Amino acid sequence: TLTLSVVAHRNGNATFRIILSDDGGVPNAFSRNTSLPALLTIVILPVNDPPSFALLANHTIQEHSAPYAESVPGFASDSMWRGRFTGPPDEATQGVTFHLEYHSGNATLFDSGPRVTAHGALEFVAGAFQWGEVVFRVFAVDDGGVTNGGFNTSSTLLLKITITPVDDPPTIGLPYTLFVWRSPWAAPPYNPAWMLTQETCCPFCPGPGCGTGQTCCHQLSPLGALASIPATARSSGGFAEIQALAFTVQHDNPAL
Repeated sequence: TLTLSVVAHRNGNATFRIILSDDGGVPNAFSRNTSLPALLTIVILPVNDPPSFALLANHTIQEHSAPYAESVPGFASDSMWRGRFTGPPDEATQGVTFHLEYHSGNATLFDSGPRVTAHGALEFVAGAFQWGEVVFRVFAVDDGGVTNGGFNTSSTLLLKITITPVDDPPTIGLPYTLFVWRSPWAAPPYNPAWMLTQETCCPFCPGPGCGTGQTCCHQLSPLGALASIPATARSSGGFAEIQALAFTVQHDNPAL
C-alpha cells in the first residue's frame, strides 16, 4: 500500500527510486537481500481553487445636486490568500473579475456602475438628486477554469449602497415685469396681446376659457394704481430666495 500526505494547495510531479529489501541477510557473496531499483513518479494534478474575498457590507453617501463619482479603494479585500483574490501562490497569475447582480431596492440611483475593480475598489457615479438604497449580490470569477473538478467562482456576498436624501432649497422663477389690464368700459374678452413670459394671458382665469399653459390676467382699479401679489414658495426644508415682481397697469386700448 502506498501511503503519502500531500501539502495543501501544491501540484506537480515527483519521481522516486524504490528498492525492496528482505530480512534474509547476505551470508555469502552470491546472496542479495535487495531488489533492483524501480522508478515511481507521483503526479498531483492542479485543481483550481475558487477566488476568495471579504467585503464591507454597507456603503453610504449623501445625495448630490450633480452626478457624483465615488471611489473606495480596498472595499473588497482578500480573506485567505495574503493579498490575492485568485487563490494560493500557484494561482497568483490568474485574473479575477467581480460581478454585481441586482438583488433589491432602487436600481436607478446611478449614472454608471456600481462595480468592483480587480484590485477591490468600489466605483460608481451617483445620479443628480438621487437617493434611496439598493442591494447587490457580489461574487468573483477567476480565469483558472474548472478542469479536474476545480472551481472558478467565489461564494456570494451582499452589498448595500445607501444614498441619504439632502433637502434642496426651493426655487421660484418670476418675470421682471408683469403686464395686467384694466378696462373702464367692458368686461372681458379683451385684446389678448399682452404676454407674460411667452405664455398667453387669459382674462377668464380660472375657468374653462383658459387653455393649458395660459397665465391669469388681473384686473386692477384705478388705472395706474400700485399693485402687488404676494408669492411665497416653501418646501419641507426651507424657503426660496425672495425675488422682486414689478407690475405695470396699462389700459386695454393702447390708443388712449
